[in-house]
Amino acid sequence: MLILPFVSIVQEKVRSLSQFAVDLNFHIEEYAGDRGAMPPLERRGEKRSIFIATIEKAHSLINSLIETQRLSEMGLIVIDELHLLGDKSHRATALEALICKVKLVDSTIKFIGMSATLGKMDILEKFLNASIYASDFRPVKLEEFIKIDNMILRYENGHLTPVKELNYEPASQRGGDPDNICNLVRDVIPDHSCLIFCPTKKHCENVAQLLAKSLPTDLEEVHKEGKKILLERLITEVGSTCVIMQHAILYGVAYHHSGLAAEERRLLEEAYLEGILCVLICTSTLAAGVNLPARRVILRAPYIGGDFISLSTYKQMVGRAGRAGLQNSIGESYLIVQKEDKDKFSNENQLQRTKSERQGIPKDACTKPNCSIGIATTEERVESALQQTMFAILQGRIVTKEQTQNTLDYLKSNNYVYENPEQGASLHLSPFGEAVVEGHMDVSQAKDIYEEVQQNLRILNVQTHLHLLFLLTPRDNQEIVVVPEIYLKEYVTLSPADRQVAEAIGASEKFVFDVLMGREPQNSAVVRFYQTLIPYALCRKESIPSVAARFQLQLGTVQSLLSTATTYGSSLGKFCQAIESLWAYQDLLPRCVSMLASCADVELPPLLKLPSVRKARARQLFNAGYKTLDDIATSTPTRLRHNVKYLSSKEASQIIAEAKMRSALINGLDGI
Repeated sequence: MLILPFVSIVQEKVRSLSQFAVDLNFHIEEYAGDRGAMPPLERRGEKRSIFIATIEKAHSLINSLIETQRLSEMGLIVIDELHLLGDKSHRATALEALICKVKLVDSTIKFIGMSATLGKMDILEKFLNASIYASDFRPVKLEEFIKIDNMILRYENGHLTPVKELNYEPASQRGGDPDNICNLVRDVIPDHSCLIFCPTKKHCENVAQLLAKSLPTDLEEVHKEGKKILLERLITEVGSTCVIMQHAILYGVAYHHSGLAAEERRLLEEAYLEGILCVLICTSTLAAGVNLPARRVILRAPYIGGDFISLSTYKQMVGRAGRAGLQNSIGESYLIVQKEDKDKFSNENQLQRTKSERQGIPKDACTKPNCSIGIATTEERVESALQQTMFAILQGRIVTKEQTQNTLDYLKSNNYVYENPEQGASLHLSPFGEAVVEGHMDVSQAKDIYEEVQQNLRILNVQTHLHLLFLLTPRDNQEIVVVPEIYLKEYVTLSPADRQVAEAIGASEKFVFDVLMGREPQNSAVVRFYQTLIPYALCRKESIPSVAARFQLQLGTVQSLLSTATTYGSSLGKFCQAIESLWAYQDLLPRCVSMLASCADVELPPLLKLPSVRKARARQLFNAGYKTLDDIATSTPTRLRHNVKYLSSKEASQIIAEAKMRSALINGLDGI
């Protein structure tokens, strides 16, 4: 099993390994979003499988293998970005729990953990009982600089050394570029590539607009035909792209963030790797994402959102400079620091000074209780299991009886586990605890989720999909804000059945008018109901571009909501399957999730199972006569390119390899 941090990286890895799977005769199974059977299908024969999974899905997969006593089928677990164990997040808890469970149940299974930015390796060495292989070797030299005002300082081993003072033309003559970003870019393009990391999505777009206004017009002639084809493909495959992007691409510049459609990001990445684009302006997520190296990396500010950048994130970003395989003898990075942050980089550098705090394992990490099936059935075994956690390592491998009891009291009082006096006070998961494990729920949220679905069961309206979609819509989405005028317009067009749903869940007409009048509603259901109207429109076969335009959202924001709702819906469905009183959801939710996952014409879902194929490409394939996976699997790259416009040889080979791999899984060539 290969564990990766993001759905997008899982999908990229599935794509990149598909041809290997066909040539070397092994299975690849994707575990991300709603994909992946729990437990995995049992297969006969010598053909092996690689499960490529996000952290959350990997945890669920391990739970299912333990429950079915099949964990011994696992031979090796590879964890990329192992430093995520130090996050104060649910995924860090899930990753630690996964490792602990495997160690407790089958110590013969091997782990390989990888990271370019690990700190406190002595803790990880003890936790994993591991051997450490570490090196600071880089095949391409990286030179790191920090820019404060017009002074460039070399950053090396935590020390700052003045190098030179910039003498560029005044900012007023360059259309308002006080940080000299344009000239820092112009030094290397178009002969070499440049990545610019910005704190927010809006910053990315602003910098793209700045460069498009400031760069010399002769850059328009570089790869002119390739840029023309790229713009045509964006319109054909995505449906639309913003004016800023269209103008920036003419200069070999583009921005890249989660607000873009997945197809849009893929096309921009390909164009960048081919040299058609020489500047990509992106947010921090790209640092841990796809492999897009550069000669020069520029960090627009030492912030991610509103938080000061950590050493780990900084290293991830600047590590993109000067990757092996590029025709560069060096890589360079420039961090732009404003006057108000100057003190943080004087004397003892901020990144170096906070290294132990920012890069290691925080003291309060990994202390959340975590349920599982049949691993620790007595208080003594619970205490023994807790000794395997990083929490215990940080305490010198000492977990007191009081701490063990506190953990058990929490689980008992919240109805996750119970004692059976008839079996020597052994511990068992309650039905609710089993549901939490099956649905891979965060224990801190599980009770609220249960109360919500139980309450809605009494008023469930199945005349329309809207009520079920409301339950699948994420509860804490901060990215999509209510636009009162749009809300009112959407609300008044709802059918009588939809209005009944709105009234039942607390998003009544009165509250909608409160939003319109600028009065903040006390009922959070109003905001969530507004967000639910977006996937509801998609489920009624409206296109993502049209829905995004109607709600004044970026394509990627709509796709992200759809993906999150699908993932959460899959989790909620498994949660409800384990609780008898929620029987009404047990058939309804999987159907709703399936509809949500496709959100396409009824004939397209089989094609959408391919990692490289999105809705627009699926429609192209279907219209070209490729209606099934077998149609694609039996084709050739030359024939596929001839029938499908703007398909490269690499893409055609990739899609065919994925179709062959998927057909083998579905048709069970090895027997199931």
